[in-house]
Amino acid sequence: FVAKKLSETYQRQEMLIDKERYVPLVEELYSKSGKLLKTLCFSDYTSDKPYYPQSVRTENAIKKANRSEMTISSIAFNGRIDDSLFDKEEFAW
Repeated sequence: FVAKKLSETYQRQEMLIDKERYVPLVEELYSKSGKLLKTLCFSDYTSDKPYYPQSVRTENAIKKANRSEMTISSIAFNGRIDDSLFDKEEFAW
């Protein structure tokens, strides 16, 4: 995928997809210059639909020591989500 705006942080992203379940396994995020910035690894997918990863690991390609791991222990589908959660201004900490 390529960003539609130059102002986007990640100008290009490449994904490795599981062909049987159509879920991402690895996602790489690149800068405008083509430099790898982050890698996300999705694992421990549920065995039943809807498939979702129970573990997501994010690694910073620039600062190798910076990484995060998210573990999903429960999830709810089709719940109501407030539109303000998708506003970039809400993320300005």
